[in-house]
Amino acid sequence: MAEVELAHVSKWFADGQVAVDDVSLRVADGELLILVGPSGCGKSTTLNMIAGLEDISDGELRIGGRVVNGLGPAERDVAMVFQSYALYPHMTVRRNIGFPLSLAKVPRARIEQRVREVAELLDLTPWLDRKPGMLSGGQRQRVAMGRAIVRSPAVFLMDEPLSNLDATLRVATRTQVARLQRRLGTTMVYVTHDQVEAMTLGDRVAVLRAGRVQQVAAPVELYERPVNLFVAGFIGSPAMNFLPASVEGDVLRSPLGAVALDDRLRRALSAGAARPAAVDVGGEGAVGSAPPAAGAGGASLVLGIRPEHFEDVAVVGADRPGGRVSVVAEVVESVGSDKYVYAALPVGSGQAAGLARVLREAGAALVPGVGEQVVARLAAASTAVRGAQVELWFDPGRLHLFDAATGVALTGRPD
Repeated sequence: MAEVELAHVSKWFADGQVAVDDVSLRVADGELLILVGPSGCGKSTTLNMIAGLEDISDGELRIGGRVVNGLGPAERDVAMVFQSYALYPHMTVRRNIGFPLSLAKVPRARIEQRVREVAELLDLTPWLDRKPGMLSGGQRQRVAMGRAIVRSPAVFLMDEPLSNLDATLRVATRTQVARLQRRLGTTMVYVTHDQVEAMTLGDRVAVLRAGRVQQVAAPVELYERPVNLFVAGFIGSPAMNFLPASVEGDVLRSPLGAVALDDRLRRALSAGAARPAAVDVGGEGAVGSAPPAAGAGGASLVLGIRPEHFEDVAVVGADRPGGRVSVVAEVVESVGSDKYVYAALPVGSGQAAGLARVLREAGAALVPGVGEQVVARLAAASTAVRGAQVELWFDPGRLHLFDAATGVALTGRPD
């Protein structure tokens, strides 16, 4: 086992493209760190630099306390599992798992022992004498993991290992990966574009955008305290609702109605006013502000609320303290345990266009009708039906506020 540390690591190519830009991360001994972000954000390139498959253009990489910039993949004591499995089709499962030990000239008896141990750990014993073509996708992925495990590396690297599996297998294999990592206690860096995978697997999650780290935190912190519009929109499904907002005196005004400012919101607004417009990036967990953008149709703020933080007043009761907004349900999707209600909001076209521009420049998720509709994830008991009016309840304490000019979160940040 070993600690992995990236200190101001960058990667650029001959054509001038910057794939990774000044990334600093520390993966503790035995930790499972997830690198997540949209396609092209630099997560796989970062993993390949750790593996030694890509040269580092600038910065320093340490594994187990030693600088490994100049070392080849075989000298770093890491093992990588690829999206494509990369198994030898002419070899049996037994030979595929044991192949790294054969290359290392390990005695045959020791190879057999290790293969049996790994096969038992991954429930592969009945298939040891089969070839990869006779296995399911989930079984082939377990063989690939077994080949990585067999030589007991200091660090496991996984590059989107579940993306080729169907939904059911993906959930089952994800659970197995988590259980395996906990049992072995080996440091692991895991790349995915799937934020559900990231949130369920990782001890911590590093969110990347355009080659830069936006936020590094435990999954629950990313969800509850995103540091900018990009992270807020990327984490959570369905995505966070974003709406234009402004403050008038002691009242926060938005398409959700007027909400009296409580102490939390006042502190957030006061801290935001005192904070410089440009927030430096660089160290682990640091977040860069989005590029300066025009205000959202004249509003100085962007309000965020997650779909699951709405409730149906008909279910929770009209006397429950909190905020309320009455909408007409345009689409209602029932998925058994929940109902997803899509409803229009009274937002001017100028405000909606301004908000879309702010979100686009911040790199946040854009959905059709952004700023003009809200998505509510309600309990199955909700009475909402398409075309009918529904009154939604929300807790003002769950509202997120962002600076429309920078995209930086005002709520949930440390002072």
